[in-house]
Amino acid sequence: MSVFVSTQIPIDQARPGSSEWYFVLGNFAHYLIGESDEIKFSISTEADTAFAADQVWLKLVNYVGCLAKQPAAFAVIKGIS
Repeated sequence: MSVFVSTQIPIDQARPGSSEWYFVLGNFAHYLIGESDEIKFSISTEADTAFAADQVWLKLVNYVGCLAKQPAAFAVIKGIS
């Protein structure tokens, strides 16, 4: 059995309290991760402090999504302390 640890699950949706832990268990063969083919590339046109510091501000955005093909293949065990 494989075990994966992640910090990407929001704590306000599955976790009952700040002193309790939870586990997400499932058959991850039924979990899809998709990634966009496009990357949005932006360069700042504002002079602001970047100009004075000889910097260029840029931002790259890539969209990634996930989906449980079979939600019944997953479970959350709450209330572990």
